[in-house]
Amino acid sequence: MRTLRLSLVGTVILVLLGGLGAVAAIAQDQEPLGYMPVETSGMVKARSSHSATLLPDGRVLIAGGGWADTELYDPDTGTFTLAGRMARIRDITATLLPDGRVLLAGGADPSAELWDPATMSIEPTAAMSETRSGHTATPLLDGRVLIAGGDTSSAELYDPSTGTFEPTGDMTLRRTDQVATRLSDGRVLITGDGSAEVYEPATGRFEATGPMTASRPHHSATLLADGRVLLAAGSSVSAEVYDPATGLFEATGDLSAPREDHTATLLPDGRVLIVGGLSHDPFETLATAEVYDPSTGTFQEVAPLATARLQHTATLLPDGRVLVAGGSILTSSIAKAEVYGPVAAE
Repeated sequence: MRTLRLSLVGTVILVLLGGLGAVAAIAQDQEPLGYMPVETSGMVKARSSHSATLLPDGRVLIAGGGWADTELYDPDTGTFTLAGRMARIRDITATLLPDGRVLLAGGADPSAELWDPATMSIEPTAAMSETRSGHTATPLLDGRVLIAGGDTSSAELYDPSTGTFEPTGDMTLRRTDQVATRLSDGRVLITGDGSAEVYEPATGRFEATGPMTASRPHHSATLLADGRVLLAAGSSVSAEVYDPATGLFEATGDLSAPREDHTATLLPDGRVLIVGGLSHDPFETLATAEVYDPSTGTFQEVAPLATARLQHTATLLPDGRVLVAGGSILTSSIAKAEVYGPVAAE
């Protein structure tokens, strides 16, 4: 299933925004990211369209992607190890909760589970109101999680203090494979198919915003340091920026290559690293990478991946490096992982 879990990349970004001091040591005079040779073992399982969740201790929980088994990446050792087994294979979202547990939801039924880092075990929690696949899960400022879409217009809230889901307002459209981004003010931007809407936690309502400048299948959305949101590619080279203060989208510079099912990761210096994806002309899996600079509104190519991939994950680690894991080469899932890291200016 071609589902890019960018909501999870957004989750990692939001966690890091709360503690950028941990990575502030990366110098501002460094050149754009250069590729560091592979520093990790491969994942235990070959996965695509999986989730990657940065944990408070700096490790990364990998789940889904065609397996019930989860695994952990340890940046200190550069290795992956198994970390518990879900009750079933899931088309998954994985969301870090305030107490360090991870909510695992989605798939062939409405059930949900919790991964506990203290016990390395997975236990059931309350079920969602309906079955969801291709949905998004976004942590709110009050600790609850907004679950939205998945071939439906409905949405609901998970409360970790009670372990229950409760309904909230419906989206303006029936959506699947949309992208969700929590804004700096706590609202949630939902984008997809050229339309956008914003969820207001205080009222529990969705309101239309935008519209987007283009339809973007399988695009990425990244919260920038200034509070705007970069929406990039989606089968084209174009990109745009959403300003929550005005509710408007504006075009920005073009990427070097059209791509979808890629990843976009906010870096400690405020730029955005975009890697991999699928190109339709020619039809191929991409190894190329580029960095978006919001101060100039332009993209600059950087060293490519060692392995071309789409439907992968990219996770900003506490030391400023980016873990790129799994994905697929067209229809074949892979277990390979690699790391991008900053190159000091000469």
